[in-house]
Amino acid sequence: MMETEARDWKSALEILSLDFARPVYRELGVGIQNEETIRGISRDALLGRYSLPESLEATPPPEVTTEEGVEPLLPAVARILGDKAARQLGYWVRYTACSESDNPWTEYERLFFAWAGTLRRLGRDDFRLTTDPAIVASQLHWMTNLESSKGILSRQRTKPLSDWDLPLFSRMGLFETPAGSDYFPYVDAIMLTIGLAQFQRFWLWLLPRLKPADLASIGLLAEQRAHSKMRHTLPEELPLPDAR
Repeated sequence: MMETEARDWKSALEILSLDFARPVYRELGVGIQNEETIRGISRDALLGRYSLPESLEATPPPEVTTEEGVEPLLPAVARILGDKAARQLGYWVRYTACSESDNPWTEYERLFFAWAGTLRRLGRDDFRLTTDPAIVASQLHWMTNLESSKGILSRQRTKPLSDWDLPLFSRMGLFETPAGSDYFPYVDAIMLTIGLAQFQRFWLWLLPRLKPADLASIGLLAEQRAHSKMRHTLPEELPLPDAR
């Protein structure tokens, strides 16, 4: 497994495993209703009881196999919770919990917030939308508001850590944090994940309201502002959650 992919899986599973993150589990966007089961599976994977996928793009093979007594993670999720849950977890790690630059959703999240800022300050619609841009911008603001989640995590910071969480938070430098620092382990990663999940929900709201000309204009602006043309994804090709 590539180092970056292994790190993405590990950090994503750590978030799912935390008692600290329980109050914002739904906001994380993983979409799997069996919260306690997925938390237990995540902990088992971190303890080495499941092997992680070879790729972030991996999907469960048709047959569950074992290697040296360690069952692969996604086939285990498929066996316990069903194929859809396994696909949801794979998608979430790759496209929601991962905020690296090769995740195309991060490109479009930045683009839309920049577009909304320009519309607010200058009254200019750089997308040249055929629908009312003010309505789209208002919906973007409403659907990506993080204040509620921030408040929940702020309250969580005042509570004692569980026996599972304490070693993870300690390893992330909780007890080495300088006095007066706002840093608290995992909070930034959790908030980035929630933000991307909210933006994906906004996109699912917006997509049926866009005409081909809108998609073309959004795609053109995205290409012009992309950090890497090699990794640019057209808006109509953005990977969507599996609804089956």
